[in-house]
Amino acid sequence: MSLRFQEVIQKRWFQRLALSILFLFGVFQFVDTDALFKRIASLDLVWLIVALIVTLPQYYFSAERWRLTAGRLGAHLSRRAALSEYYFGSLVNQILPGGVLGDAGRALRHGHSLRSYGESDGLGMAARAVIFERASGQIVLFVFMLIGFFFWPTGSQEKVFSFQTGLSVLLFVMIFLILIYVLIKGVLKASSIGQFAIKFFQEARYTLLAGDVIFKQLSYSLIVLASYLFCFYCAAQAIDIEIALFELVALVPVVLFSMTIPITIAGWGVREASAAAIWGLAELPVVDGVAISVTYGIIVLISALPGIFFVISSKNNLKANH
Repeated sequence: MSLRFQEVIQKRWFQRLALSILFLFGVFQFVDTDALFKRIASLDLVWLIVALIVTLPQYYFSAERWRLTAGRLGAHLSRRAALSEYYFGSLVNQILPGGVLGDAGRALRHGHSLRSYGESDGLGMAARAVIFERASGQIVLFVFMLIGFFFWPTGSQEKVFSFQTGLSVLLFVMIFLILIYVLIKGVLKASSIGQFAIKFFQEARYTLLAGDVIFKQLSYSLIVLASYLFCFYCAAQAIDIEIALFELVALVPVVLFSMTIPITIAGWGVREASAAAIWGLAELPVVDGVAISVTYGIIVLISALPGIFFVISSKNNLKANH
């Protein structure tokens, strides 16, 4: 790692840390911090352990999704290497700015491994494999988030679902996506990089949506998403906060999707601000949403710690299954 790159990372780390602290400070101005910290301090270790156990299939199926995606591009890698790298990449995402450097690192190491096997486009193949693999999960999360709006709590004692809210959001998103599609299509036709972009999207469709692969992609991403939701449920139970199933389905995907915004460290601050806003809009106690979000962040960080041991003990160099 060059000195210049280290300086850039260090600068961005402090910037993202400052943003995380700023977001958290802002959130704490609107909640009862005494109640918040009291709940977090009473963390039930049994539920914490259950949540950590749930993350095991989460990492396994995420790694399998990466293997499947990479294999479709001819960029094969072993199961052990994929799992090791996914743990380490997740740990890096937890401690370095932006939340994507871990993914970039596993793409880079995979690419170098492919080049050592004679793949001239090894770096490109590995990068696209990671981009498509991450996209697979984000697309499913996005669709699930839209579905969740149909279960949006109204705040009434009867907990009536708001069909109107879901339909309004769905129509808005559909119109927005159609406009974006039309604009992008026009730009691609008029742009000199249009052919490259078209090929990129064709590869993405072949990798994610082809008939012989879409079921596996969907299954892996749904299992991973289910583990996220159950971890959030465990976080709530660990601090003795009840969360109904429809609240889990409606509220949590929005909070999870907010974590994809790469402006803080591991989503800290953004996640809590989103939880505060979402719980408030749903007319639920804001402090509950923030407390669950903080607990969830702790669980995610702890779950990624095995990444250290994979790096120390593993001497796999992302060896391909040739």
